[in-house]
Amino acid sequence: MSYVTDGTVWPVAVTLDDSVKDVISLFYQLADDNSAQAGPRLASEVFTPNGEFVTVAGTLKGSDEISRSREQTQARFPGRRHNIRKVFVNDKQGHDLFVLGHAKMDLVNGKSVETDFATHILINVQSNAAKSPRLEFAEVFARTSNEGVEG
Repeated sequence: MSYVTDGTVWPVAVTLDDSVKDVISLFYQLADDNSAQAGPRLASEVFTPNGEFVTVAGTLKGSDEISRSREQTQARFPGRRHNIRKVFVNDKQGHDLFVLGHAKMDLVNGKSVETDFATHILINVQSNAAKSPRLEFAEVFARTSNEGVEG
């Protein structure tokens, strides 16, 4: 795994395949990546072509929008680091997941903010059966207040 999943508590009621763990880890690694390729990789290696990604900034639908998703984030957060603390499963197949984690974000003003987050993830059934799981849906819940980071 990676720094993203170092110490993650995975579900015990349903065993998730390593390929599912890997795509979840990649999702957050790419969210932390400010390179020009991060968005296109998110669209092609993490989400299905018609995937939906709901963020605190808005909803992105399909590969084109998801591919461009990192452009605005890179300008607002020159550095980010996610860590997944625990993953819960809501179905017997391990397709409906809830992720709890912590993120540290560096701001353009030189300050940083840390916050807990949660993400609801739906793994696409067909891609999972083909051993190449992709997200068909991800909705992020996080504190959006700037309390303590003004100036």
